Amino acid sequence: CIKINQHLIGLEGATLDNIKEVYSHPQGFQQSSEFLKTNKQWICIPYYNTATSVKKVYDLNDITKAAIGSERAAKLYGLKILAHNINNQYENQTRFLIIGRNLEFDENSDDILKSIPFEGKADEVYNNPKHPYTKALISSVPMQHPHEVKERIVLGGSMPSAVDLPSGCRFNTRCPYKKERCIIESPTRKILDNGTEVACHLY
Repeated sequence: CIKINQHLIGLEGATLDNIKEVYSHPQGFQQSSEFLKTNKQWICIPYYNTATSVKKVYDLNDITKAAIGSERAAKLYGLKILAHNINNQYENQTRFLIIGRNLEFDENSDDILKSIPFEGKADEVYNNPKHPYTKALISSVPMQHPHEVKERIVLGGSMPSAVDLPSGCRFNTRCPYKKERCIIESPTRKILDNGTEVACHLY
């Protein structure tokens, strides 16, 4: 996991009072929703990602435009941070989904191995997900056809801290099927009939 701090970024001379439009990836808006609620007069414009949002503000060269992005992006384009750390949660982190033909681990990979809840062939993982986290991930993939309907699984709970991982299953703070065993005992990886490996007490 990598810690992410979101900042409101604008041109030199810009202030919170003269901002009219804010650019960001939709996730940046979501992560900073509480801050944005205090400035309801701003127009939030979704953009490709937070880095290109900062570049967009740089290119527009307009003090009424701002972007949600990182300190590094602000420095890269010579822009000013108008508000620091505007994300809702202090422990705002991003994770990476590792996709590879052959995943390899060494003797020092125990904690990493425990945090991988599923593994299998791409078609099986995508078309027949078993782990609750896999199901939620797949349900968030946008539909290719406008008339296609798919149930969206929205996870509740709270994201676990990477520096203070929960006991038992790493997913237990957000799992809708959590039982007492999930809080106490880490699940072992099991090979299912379709060849998918799943680390979950449901199987």
